[in-house]
Amino acid sequence: MSNIQIDHSKDLKKLRDEGYSVSIRENYLVVEDIPYIDEKATIKKDGILVTNLEVIQIPNMPIVTSSPIKQHVIYFKGSFPCNKTGKPIEGIRHQTVNRSVGSILCNHSFSNKPSTGYKDYYEKIVRYIEIISAPAISKNSTLTAKVFKIIPNENKSDSVFKFLDTNSSISGVNEINNRCRGMKVALIGLGGTGSYVLDHLVRTEVSEIHLYDGDVFLQQNAFRAPGSIFLEDFHLKPFKTDFYKEKYSGFRDGIVSVPEYITESNCNELLNFDFVFLNMDSDEIKRKIISLLVENKVKFIETGVGLDFSPNNKISGIGRIIYSDENNNAHLEKRISYESDEEKLYGSNIQTSDINNLLACIAVIKFKKIISIYEDDLEDSYNTFNFDLDGGGLICENNRI
Repeated sequence: MSNIQIDHSKDLKKLRDEGYSVSIRENYLVVEDIPYIDEKATIKKDGILVTNLEVIQIPNMPIVTSSPIKQHVIYFKGSFPCNKTGKPIEGIRHQTVNRSVGSILCNHSFSNKPSTGYKDYYEKIVRYIEIISAPAISKNSTLTAKVFKIIPNENKSDSVFKFLDTNSSISGVNEINNRCRGMKVALIGLGGTGSYVLDHLVRTEVSEIHLYDGDVFLQQNAFRAPGSIFLEDFHLKPFKTDFYKEKYSGFRDGIVSVPEYITESNCNELLNFDFVFLNMDSDEIKRKIISLLVENKVKFIETGVGLDFSPNNKISGIGRIIYSDENNNAHLEKRISYESDEEKLYGSNIQTSDINNLLACIAVIKFKKIISIYEDDLEDSYNTFNFDLDGGGLICENNRI
């Protein structure tokens, strides 16, 4: 029998999504981390159930489980499960086997067959766990076989993630979230807003995220960057693009470091992308980049922050999110600023991680609307957010296409 994958069978997937430690080894279903009580009335947490799999094989279709009609017996690795006093649970006793089932040396086999049989492997596994674990749980109500163990991604050809996205599986949004699979996205600028845009993008199924920034990651950057930063991160003075690629390398694949600024000599590379995020300082090269993207009908989102001191020595300013595609770009010249920020407060690398993250959240939400992950009734082409930090207000101006 060819290898069977958990995602293709609803019963196996349900077990995994609910937190059981399931895997398939040599085409046996293996469930680990099962609590029980041994003959010394001691609580154990390392019980393992193993069962063979009955499957349906159709040419050119994924192999899926059928109902476990032929075999209701299950194998167990561990001491024989007992009640709270250490007396064996005789109702499930079948044999003491001490034999290898697949790659696992099992000690016992159990038999518990409902009158109508088990309709699927979810019902079979859950029923045996209920019987085996009930005495242990009665002694310690915090015990559970639903340990949500980190599961390596067994289907790497289809996903960028190093481990399974059980969050999407549990909530049933895999199909929706997969709408960005195959996309190539460029992220220009890894300053305050750009780094938070990346932090949200890495959690999507976007296939490739290309990072463009010629800056080195310095101590001042740590105060408006997502996640934890360590002192040793600064010692080698890494490029921001290399730093962030390494930061997320244990989480996903598909991050490409390009430790360069976008200039006239390399800006044509942006034409190879499905979407571009512009999180860069305002200057003339930005104008040329936007003209190039508009001319070649490349979709993009531009973010900008303008902060300065208010007359009463507080911080005030404006943040904006602007979207453009081939049918909607007349607003760009009016809405996007090309004035340099160097003389303003924001240009001094003021620490505004909260504002940066807010803009990044709105930008990525807009991106997900564009690719039909989120609903978008308004289809607004730009959002200008006026920060009234003194009064605590946030005013949004938008335009409906």
